[in-house]
Amino acid sequence: MVATTTTGWPGSGFFASAAWKAATGLSIYDGYGQTETVILIGNFRSRDEAIRPGSMGKPSPGFTVSVLDGELQEVPIGQEGEIAVRVKPHRPLGLFREYWRNPAETALRFTGDWYLTGDRARRDEAGYFWFVGRGDDVIKSSSYRIGPFEIESALIEHPAVLEAAVVGKADRGAWPDRQGLRGAAQGVRGERRVTARIAGALQAHYGPV
Repeated sequence: MVATTTTGWPGSGFFASAAWKAATGLSIYDGYGQTETVILIGNFRSRDEAIRPGSMGKPSPGFTVSVLDGELQEVPIGQEGEIAVRVKPHRPLGLFREYWRNPAETALRFTGDWYLTGDRARRDEAGYFWFVGRGDDVIKSSSYRIGPFEIESALIEHPAVLEAAVVGKADRGAWPDRQGLRGAAQGVRGERRVTARIAGALQAHYGPV
């Protein structure tokens, strides 16, 4: 084995990547694509660029990929938006034509000069993309927008956690419009000290959400 590639897996974060590197001597080259596309964003060995653990990488050759707001304008560096692929004036190869017998969905995704993926991400100052989650999965809690993928990625980096799943759940108490996080973590023993440390680590990273 000369290289390791992943896509759509939260295990390429810093600690998971470091553990894999220590065990195999190989780096994890993460990437991003959809059923509708080929790999749109990736870490490519041929580019000889540094890997930023947890990042999807940079746009694939032949694709112009941006992070847009609801007005189809690029968002500032570091801010969250929708991953979009430019399809005009030249449509890139490797992109699906349409949703079969679903012209409404096709029109929704192909808007203006862009194909809108429905996925959310941020882009840093060096051009690396960081996945947030599906647009319909993002949770709003205490004015924060939180991607379950981000929380799952953070959880499985804890040595006591093997697998994790996170969903949003409405707060039925004093703040009915507020969503909280509910998660299941496989591999955590029922010790309050362990779960408290995990919760504390998440609070320190994301704030009291």
